[in-house]
Amino acid sequence: MDIGNSSVKLAFFQEEDMVLNQTFTFENLFQVMDLLQEKIPERLIVSSVVLDAEDFISSLKEAFPSVLVFDTNTKIPISNLYRTPGTLGPDRLPPLVAARQVFPDSDILNIDAGTCIKYNFMNRSGEFLGGGHFPGIGNAF
Repeated sequence: MDIGNSSVKLAFFQEEDMVLNQTFTFENLFQVMDLLQEKIPERLIVSSVVLDAEDFISSLKEAFPSVLVFDTNTKIPISNLYRTPGTLGPDRLPPLVAARQVFPDSDILNIDAGTCIKYNFMNRSGEFLGGGHFPGIGNAF
């Protein structure tokens, strides 16, 4: 689950196959909880760039004991060489971790075009070297 600036994205996987992918507005967060209670995931990973999502995340932790909140302390199979890792948004590394599983010996440039456009680069050795983020298309003008 990615709690972003303008929406909440939720994807369900069975093994390596994505079986459901949905996007919700913040006004419909109760629908996220309804869907989770219907599907009952074995594990739930959450990243959030929204500071006032703590109450929602707390309710997730109460309802699902297997919630992992992704942050700068989360152990991952890539090296974060970002100079100030504590300032890196928690939504920037998970796509690289996933891409490394699919393309293990490749340089990877991940581009996320949402409210912000984020570019993140990881070399073939699994080292995150940084990137940048810019206003999204709807926010540029």
